[in-house]
Amino acid sequence: MKEKIDEIIKELTADKKKLGFMIALIAVGMLLWGRLMLKQAPRTAVADPDQVSAVIDSDLTGGALWSGDAGRVVYVDFPEEVSRDLFALDLTNYTPTARPSDDGWNQGKSKVEVTDENLAIRDAALQLVLQSTILGDQPRAVINGRTLAVGQSIEGFTLMEVRHRRVILMIESVKILLSM
Repeated sequence: MKEKIDEIIKELTADKKKLGFMIALIAVGMLLWGRLMLKQAPRTAVADPDQVSAVIDSDLTGGALWSGDAGRVVYVDFPEEVSRDLFALDLTNYTPTARPSDDGWNQGKSKVEVTDENLAIRDAALQLVLQSTILGDQPRAVINGRTLAVGQSIEGFTLMEVRHRRVILMIESVKILLSM
């Protein structure tokens, strides 16, 4: 047994970090043990049974709360229905912020000649749904469940640019802004 203890001591003293850690653990253990032995351990809160208030069944007291010490009865009237929606957002406390223009996309109106070809492009563009945009070194967009990088095509539309929550697509020299 002495040989085993000598081996452990030799191993602990070989590494200064292990020795310091063991000394710290022993010190903390002795501190906690000493507190227990001196009866100065932290006490837990225990309620005195004579001081405990009890809630009596509402059929007996009409919804009253009974306190054994004070001998008083408190009646509380609760409304049958809540008069407002507790989860509704009150927008009067928030000030609206101006959105920056998107490089001319929302400024002015361009005149496009309405042709059957433009109607076909519009109908095809309405079938596209932008689901997500991923910005970064290699921006990507998820359109109709497919992840596209700039330059890739979907349904004849080529992805030209990825922005925050919108993309620019091009088909036959017609640019289309697709938003989420």
